[in-house]
Amino acid sequence: MIAKKVSRFQKSTFSHSVVLAILVSTGMVTNNYRLYGYEPASEVILDTLSMPKAQLEAPSAGIFRKEKSHAQEPKKEETDVERSLLDNTSTCVYKVLVAEDEQRQHLENASTIFQTVNVLSWENLDARSTNAEAEKEKTYPQYDVKDSQQGLAFCYKNAPEHLVDENTPGFLGIALKGTGMKSGLSFTNLKSTAAGAAVYSDEDVVFESLKEKLVFDGCESQAGGGAVSGRSIAIHGCHDVTIANSTTDVDFTSAPAEITDFSIGGGAFNANQGRPVHKSRCSSGDVVFLENKGSFLLNENHADKANGGAVACGNFVCSINHADIQYLGNYALSGGAVSSSKSMDFCGNLGSIEFLNNQALAVAESSQFLGGGALASGERISFLNNHGVLCSKNSSKCRGGALLSRNVRIVENVGSSLFKENSAEVTGGAISSQHQVEIGQNFGDVAFEGNTSKFGGGAIYCLLPEQPSTDAKEPLIGSGDIKIVDNTGGVRFEGNENLLESQEIHNSLGGGALYGSNVLISGNIGEIIFSKNKAGQCASSSTHIGGGAIFANEMVTLSGNSGAITFSCNKGCILPSTLSSTASESSEESSASNAPIESSKPENLGVRGGGAIFAKSISIEDNSASVSFFENSMEISDNKAQKENPLGGGALFGFDAVGLKNNVDLSFSNNRVFGENSSGGAILSKDVAIAHNGKVQFIRNCAKFLGGAVCALGDTLSIEKNASTVSFVGNRTITAGGALASASGVSISKNLGKVEFKDNFVFGDPYVEDLEEGQINSEGHHSGGGAIFAKTSVVIRENDSKVLFSGNSAGCFGGAILTGSLTSTESQERFASKVESDNTKVEIIENIGDVIFSGNSTTASKHPEHNLFGGGAIHTQDLIIKKNQGSVAFYNNYAPTGGAV
Repeated sequence: MIAKKVSRFQKSTFSHSVVLAILVSTGMVTNNYRLYGYEPASEVILDTLSMPKAQLEAPSAGIFRKEKSHAQEPKKEETDVERSLLDNTSTCVYKVLVAEDEQRQHLENASTIFQTVNVLSWENLDARSTNAEAEKEKTYPQYDVKDSQQGLAFCYKNAPEHLVDENTPGFLGIALKGTGMKSGLSFTNLKSTAAGAAVYSDEDVVFESLKEKLVFDGCESQAGGGAVSGRSIAIHGCHDVTIANSTTDVDFTSAPAEITDFSIGGGAFNANQGRPVHKSRCSSGDVVFLENKGSFLLNENHADKANGGAVACGNFVCSINHADIQYLGNYALSGGAVSSSKSMDFCGNLGSIEFLNNQALAVAESSQFLGGGALASGERISFLNNHGVLCSKNSSKCRGGALLSRNVRIVENVGSSLFKENSAEVTGGAISSQHQVEIGQNFGDVAFEGNTSKFGGGAIYCLLPEQPSTDAKEPLIGSGDIKIVDNTGGVRFEGNENLLESQEIHNSLGGGALYGSNVLISGNIGEIIFSKNKAGQCASSSTHIGGGAIFANEMVTLSGNSGAITFSCNKGCILPSTLSSTASESSEESSASNAPIESSKPENLGVRGGGAIFAKSISIEDNSASVSFFENSMEISDNKAQKENPLGGGALFGFDAVGLKNNVDLSFSNNRVFGENSSGGAILSKDVAIAHNGKVQFIRNCAKFLGGAVCALGDTLSIEKNASTVSFVGNRTITAGGALASASGVSISKNLGKVEFKDNFVFGDPYVEDLEEGQINSEGHHSGGGAIFAKTSVVIRENDSKVLFSGNSAGCFGGAILTGSLTSTESQERFASKVESDNTKVEIIENIGDVIFSGNSTTASKHPEHNLFGGGAIHTQDLIIKKNQGSVAFYNNYAPTGGAV
């Protein structure tokens, strides 16, 4: 895996981020396969750009590499020549800016490249007033303005006779280019009625090679782009860029249909996709931040009633920048910092990219796709080959506390990526998506810490909204997938929460960290950690609740990982109903418009489970490092009306199936499920298979009904063909099956390693509350199966090594094994007075290793009304022992009746 990644980087001069940045900025990428293919394409880049083939100034190991040239070595002064975004400029006018050019508008109708050696500034002009001319005379009478609507410093408008079409070559518009080490531009407090208060162009706008600074501060427009507006906007090769305190007054409240158009707005920059297309390096609607060398700050820009607090555009590219880029305190309806109607790509940046305290203000109605506290994109957001990403304390009143997009990719980043303390009022505390979220092939660590949401996915939410039954449009392939794949660095989800403090009824709620249709965690070399995540709701009739760490409507797969996987201290919980009825009703009314579309009448009342994972199906297979679940828990209300529903799974709840196969080391310890009808302290599902593994341990797991460790409610629970020791130690429950419980049968067969059940116990007393201390009474223990409870059969067959039952205990029936149905004399009695065991059996057949029952017991005293109490080791109708090569032995087992069987 590592070698494969290294060789990939060694194939070309430029990193994949260069490919992505330039292809996107030139409009060449129209299909996702081009973007995500990772083909080496340095020659394509250079040919497309027509740039000098200069080396990057700050190569990074594994990303940028100097290739040996077969041609003669170029002279040093030639290698230092900077590349330019300006090409085919033969029709452009060149002008040199001097001090006298400050404080006046440069109005052009021919494409113009302005050059400056020094820092020049334009400031303090408000052209919005109806009496703008009088205001100007008061403030800066020397400011020369010919068109007061927009572009108060630089304004380009196509001449009426100048026709632009797709065949028009080269650069069109305004370029502002530095030609000296002290070159720079500053635009402060410029305010206009139309788009682009400081700089406006019907075509492209390029800021290039400004070595001292580039500043936009306090610019404002009543249309899109408070500072700059154009067909496309690029900042290339500049030093110390500041874009601050700029705003747009575009108001979607008068046109609510436009609220989902992420290209409209832009507190500072707006690139208009509606311009005629010509052959330019930048496509219509592009905003590009490329190869800038100094700090880059976008601070407190806002679009109060539009999108894109700092930038609104069609496509956004931020790539190969050499210093830190900070997006701080920006806000808008959607995309607090940046919004784009199509794509958004952050690639190959050598400094850190930071998004802090940005806000999305939009409040959704129904299932509207709105939000993105930092970024909102209509198609995709990608982070590729960056040296550091930080998203912290961003918030959304709708979806996606940090990021909102239909596709999100965090891929091949070299530095760490941290999403911390972001929040969303609806879904996705950090990221909300519809089609796919991929965290893949990262070399640096990726972490999600302390993110929060209310309606799904404390850290990440990925799911298509429910479609009306009359909608013939099929969902996209892969819709709702979350993929964490092939990472060399660690991936960690810690302290994320999805908590709804309301009793509203919903189809599905949960996923303290992840919520999606399918979740795949595969091929990772680095450690995967889910810790202290939490999901829950106030006591309600919502249909499905659970998944302290992960909630998936379909499947969760953990496969082929060579790094350790740990789920610890995740929790599904019941929130206290602290609101008064009036306040609760008010809350329900206000949040109903925010919630995802849900069924008002639950189809299957009260399915609860999965302190760590809730899914239709769970597969944990082919992992070569340890996979451990410890101290996960699930709280379930004590409600007899819910007795027939699946309730439980302190670690895993798989509605249909849970498969644990071909893993080197599996461990489930100290997982718990609370609630009087809760089953499966570690695992609850219809079908459970534990097969072809190395070491397997279930230690001190706890439930309050059936199966202290594992409960299967449908098919046979199977433990087969495991190569090393399989241990069930110290698991406990109250009714039946201290370790295992099955509504069908239990099969223990063809295992190569030892299988042991030690010190598992069934309390059988409704008055024992503290299961840790386990104060055992001698009366009323109408319970059974200290190690195993199965309704039909327990089969122990063809095992190569020892099968041991030692020190297990139950209240009344079968200190180690019970087969049959526990029944009570009274319909409301939770504990059984007898066992219906017709046609049940225990088979011990063809084992090579010994099968030993030692020190197992039942604890209830003999009673004349319950003369069937007993079976210190086994309670069943038929016991079949035959064709065993090893010994089958019963030692020191105890019961009032039938000390052994």
